[in-house]
Amino acid sequence: MTFDPLYRYFYVVFAMDLAAVALFPMVLVLRFILRDMQRKYMVWIWRLYFLRIVCPIAISSVFSAVPMWNRMYHQILASLGLTLEGDYGLLTGWHTVYETEIATTVPYRVFAMVWILGGLVLCGLACFRQRVIHREIRRGEVLLEGRIRQSAVQTPVLLGLFRSRYYLPRQMEVSQLRYLLPHLEAHRSRKSPWWRLLGFLILLLHWYNPLVWAAYALANRDEEMACDDLAVRQLGEREALSYAQNLLNFAKEEVVVPYSISALFETNLEKRAARMLYYRPDTARQGLNALLLASLLAVWIFGLRPLQIAWNGGTWGQGTATESKKSLETVDSGKVVGKCGVSSPNGLPFVLRLLMTKGEHADNQYRGKFALELLDSMGDVLDTVSLKQSWSEKGMSAESMVFSDGLSMQTGDFNGDGAQELMLGQQRDWNTEQKKNVRDTLFLTEQNAGEREYIYLIYQIEETELKVISDPIFALGEDRRETALPLTEEGMDDLFAVPVPDGKNYYVWDMDGMCYRREKMTQEMLNQHREASKGTAETGVRDTQTLSDSKGKVQMTVETRNDTTGSPEIQSIAVGPKDRQKKMEKLDGYYCDLKWAVSEDGVKDRFAVLTYNGTRAQTFVVYDVQEKMEYYRQEDGNSVLADAFGQYNGSEISFADGGVAVYGLQSRKGDTLTVSFAADADGGRTVRGSYQYSLKDDRVMNLSFSQTMDSENQKENEDEEQ
Repeated sequence: MTFDPLYRYFYVVFAMDLAAVALFPMVLVLRFILRDMQRKYMVWIWRLYFLRIVCPIAISSVFSAVPMWNRMYHQILASLGLTLEGDYGLLTGWHTVYETEIATTVPYRVFAMVWILGGLVLCGLACFRQRVIHREIRRGEVLLEGRIRQSAVQTPVLLGLFRSRYYLPRQMEVSQLRYLLPHLEAHRSRKSPWWRLLGFLILLLHWYNPLVWAAYALANRDEEMACDDLAVRQLGEREALSYAQNLLNFAKEEVVVPYSISALFETNLEKRAARMLYYRPDTARQGLNALLLASLLAVWIFGLRPLQIAWNGGTWGQGTATESKKSLETVDSGKVVGKCGVSSPNGLPFVLRLLMTKGEHADNQYRGKFALELLDSMGDVLDTVSLKQSWSEKGMSAESMVFSDGLSMQTGDFNGDGAQELMLGQQRDWNTEQKKNVRDTLFLTEQNAGEREYIYLIYQIEETELKVISDPIFALGEDRRETALPLTEEGMDDLFAVPVPDGKNYYVWDMDGMCYRREKMTQEMLNQHREASKGTAETGVRDTQTLSDSKGKVQMTVETRNDTTGSPEIQSIAVGPKDRQKKMEKLDGYYCDLKWAVSEDGVKDRFAVLTYNGTRAQTFVVYDVQEKMEYYRQEDGNSVLADAFGQYNGSEISFADGGVAVYGLQSRKGDTLTVSFAADADGGRTVRGSYQYSLKDDRVMNLSFSQTMDSENQKENEDEEQ
């Protein structure tokens, strides 16, 4: 038996629960604004509220007016413990949760179980209580006429969903019926018992949320007052004072009554009577004002997100961005230098392009003026940013810039806020002040005079715009890199480093300014920052990572221990359920990720992939959980690539020992693995691609790759060939 549907539904319920918390203060404000109007309007607003917290359409519509709120909302959801398999962007829709393979943590599964069991227990107790209350209400009942009965009740009661009956106290005077019966009839005509039952069923879903309990109680009070309004309208406005007096007469004998789902006791009599003393008839103007407020609320909580998505030109779950309808080589606004598919913060597929708006192409380089362009999936331009303008605003010259052929635009979520960023830069001579500041920060020496100086800016991809979110980033390097991914520090999502020969330049995310700021960071400061950020990065702190199958059973465990830098060093690996685990050979490296392998032959919950930072590469190991054995271990280094390129390309591309390499498992089909790679090759080349590896034949197949090369090294090679 699998509990996947439960885990998925709890995710959606919790998402709606956050909306319930955010909406509650706004509904209270509207309740204050509408306090002098007929209460039927407020009742409809409460019904909108309850409909919103059970209707997952436009799951983030409540928060989408402010993109940062929306992103924070989905970051909370992403941290619950349910992970979607695949890249769907941070802001996913509810249907994606139901249609996608998921992985869950143990605490998440426990919370989901407590939620469903708590709801079932509450439902059982409520049903039992209703039987007791109904029996007490009908004790000694005597039929008077039609629906009217007398019994041992101490306050008037309406009972029944399909056949409503009115139970009156035995000592009640006949004259009081003139004002009581219209009120009870108002309850019946407004279907009050049905709305109360529906509200209780919604309450069962959110039983752990005290604000939903408060909303349910206030909605029932407003329904009582709405029935008072209807009764007075039927009796006539002049009867309002007499109606209020009748309520006060009942209030003298009012007692505490038990809560009931379907039995409506007359309560809150004094406040209702006080309100009737100032009764005002309904007017067309009041009705229009209330309708306007309710309509605006409905558009906000249900329609704002769909309108934004339609405006941005896309729908949920389309995967990677499609290409523009225009040519990828030339467009009306310039020549395309580089492009990449990205996901917007809301999960929509976009295209990011670098355009040369003015200039020339020669010697495998583009030289001139450039702009970044963001397009939606329909090919419509959402935003265009001039590099000259954005660099000038940061105090840097960009009259003429240079980008190489085959520019690979690399994007990533650098600060963990759910939005993609691009780090784009140029080789530039730092001015005297910049050199002084950077030298102070990096502890540089004059020995670095031969290094190339680069300046970068980080552009963040918002829902409909591109925005610079960094101070100028200064770096040194031997090869040409106009776009790069920053080097993150273990355990710190709000900080990255730019490596240089004698140190690192640190850039820290400033939440107030929403920008990366350059700061001096010693190792002691880094450890303090890591501790403040995570609270678990002290030396010696142990942690356990687990991988569970679709039934929620743990199938693999990796134990880590933080070293002196706070990095999680792998201590032990065990495969199989906790009661019959088998220890695996220990890896020399730092934990990165643990997940199920993507299988193209339909096999699930069998092959697990442990990704780790080794001594010479980021690499991985595949484990056969069913057989409790190591299935395949990727080389910790670039020797596999060196052999593969030697077979396919002779000596055209070669790799030096100890060069940087990054491996990843794309998929597995039978005994064939598809491995992706990125590595630094000799001659200033950066090589990216993939190959297939047959475990049965122990050979590399279908090697495909692309390369970028420093322009000066390329020119030197061309000269040698001539």
